[in-house]
Amino acid sequence: MIKTAYDKLSAETYDTRRFDSPSGQAIHQIELSFLMDALRNMEPDKNKNILEVGCGTGRLLVEVCQSGYLPHGLDASVHMLLQCSEKLQNSYPEVGFVFAEAGKIPAQADCIDFLYSRRASLDSILNCSDLILAFIDFHWSGTPIPAEKT
Repeated sequence: MIKTAYDKLSAETYDTRRFDSPSGQAIHQIELSFLMDALRNMEPDKNKNILEVGCGTGRLLVEVCQSGYLPHGLDASVHMLLQCSEKLQNSYPEVGFVFAEAGKIPAQADCIDFLYSRRASLDSILNCSDLILAFIDFHWSGTPIPAEKT
C-alpha cells in the first residue's frame, strides 16, 4: 500500500503554503534553475520520455512544458496528482501521470530519456540501496541534476 503525507486539503493548499512566501519563491527558483541547467543539454523534443519522480502539484512540470518538453509525472499521492492534472489539463493535456512510489517506478529499462526529482520527493525510499535499485536500469540521455551549482 502506498503511504502519503498529503490528504485532499494538504494537496489543495500545498503550493500556497510552500511557495507564496519569499523563501518559498527562492526555493522554487533554485530548483527550477538546477532543472533547466540539466535540461539544457537536451533539445526540446516531445518524443523524449521525461519523468518527474515526486511531481506533487506539477509546479516544475508546468515549467518544463513551457520550455517545449513533454514530461510525465509520478507521485505517491493521488491528491497531489489530481492537483497536478487540474493545473496542466487545459494547456498540456498530453502530459501523463503515474500513481506510484518513487522506489517502484513502473517502467521498463531504457524507456526514459531523462528522469529528475527533488530530494524531498525521495524521502519515502528507506535506504540508499532501494534508491539505487529504483534507478539502476534507466538510461539517461540528459544530464542529471547536479548536487550543487558550479
